[in-house]
Amino acid sequence: MTAIPYWLWLVAGLLLLILEMVTTTFFVSFFGMGALIVGALTAMGILHETGPQFLVFGLSSISILALFRKTLKEKFFPNKSAFNDNFSGDTATTETEITSLSGSLMYKGALWAAYRADGINSTIPAGTIVDIIGTDGIKLKVKPHTMEEKTC
Repeated sequence: MTAIPYWLWLVAGLLLLILEMVTTTFFVSFFGMGALIVGALTAMGILHETGPQFLVFGLSSISILALFRKTLKEKFFPNKSAFNDNFSGDTATTETEITSLSGSLMYKGALWAAYRADGINSTIPAGTIVDIIGTDGIKLKVKPHTMEEKTC
């Protein structure tokens, strides 16, 4: 089987890097770098078949991801709240009544499924501000908002 043309790998790599700029996940870019590596190796005549191209693509992408994602994420988002994977510490407003099983809230302009996760069985009324304490799959775990007073 012949190799995929080098220019196709380079275009795919550049498209993946552009996609990373849109998503800012620090995930897609590593596959873009892997595609660029394969494109360069193919252009130099080192990779001649499709199988080895995909092997190098997979191994290089995952290796770069494993080695550099955490470091780059910390460098570009030094403030923990600037890159928060589970939204804990943020606040939101309930759209419907929140129980220990279900409910919904408005968070960053989107409607999210949520449930009360502070161990109390009473409901949180619609329109209430809540603290997000974590995630459970695609549901947000919340508790009623508490005002913390700061001392100077």
